[in-house]
Amino acid sequence: KGNWTHMPNLRAQTITDNDINNAILSSLNNGAIPYDIVNGIYFVILRGDFIYSSNKNGPAGSFCGYHNVLRINRVAEPLKVVVVIDPSTAVPQNLYCMSYISGPTANGDLGADNMVSIYAHLLVETITNYDGRAWFRDRDNQENADLCDWNFLTTANSNIQVDKKRFLVQSLFQPGVGCVLSKQ
Repeated sequence: KGNWTHMPNLRAQTITDNDINNAILSSLNNGAIPYDIVNGIYFVILRGDFIYSSNKNGPAGSFCGYHNVLRINRVAEPLKVVVVIDPSTAVPQNLYCMSYISGPTANGDLGADNMVSIYAHLLVETITNYDGRAWFRDRDNQENADLCDWNFLTTANSNIQVDKKRFLVQSLFQPGVGCVLSKQ
């Protein structure tokens, strides 16, 4: 189950964490998306041609996304936020997130097929370490998805199937085992 809303106020060429947080708060306050402090993860998908001004300065296409928390006064627990960059709209010199999966892709859409793996990567990290104080490896501060970045355990154009669609999703780190894919 999920809800979505279009956030037209994120149309500026330069955006900040504050812009993203304000867009989420606006959507929550006007009822476009529900508050769910326990199970909710709020995803924001951005065009890759934005200039993102924050701890990851530079064009949005120079990184794939991140997870963070949004603290608001009226609730004790922070909201979990994930930002995913659409690499198909990145400026040409910043195709970092498109360089690992090259065509032909399982679904014929290079940008969307790359975003599936990025989305899964950030979802797992948000579940296991949403606020940066939980699961990560001490010696290099890597989270479980970071340890298997771009490791698909195959050379095929897909490695999982959801309903009738196939996707190429990176593996995840399992302590004591290494990079693995979930068995469905």
